[in-house]
Amino acid sequence: MALMHEGGMLLVFGVAAGSVLALAAAATARSMLFGLKPYDPLTLGMAVALLGTVALGPATSPRGEPPSSTQ
Repeated sequence: MALMHEGGMLLVFGVAAGSVLALAAAATARSMLFGLKPYDPLTLGMAVALLGTVALGPATSPRGEPPSSTQ
């Protein structure tokens, strides 16, 4: 349970910092965004959801030693 809590806290801080940096970078990258607004909430929300799912995967899996090869 502690690993899930630690992973969740890292995810929250990472999403907060990443969102601020993404919004700041969007103004700079405005000329490269074809068909998107720089502050498109759907795109930002989908990115947060995808990265959150990927980040919580290892936090919810059981920890243990990797299987040893017997050669």
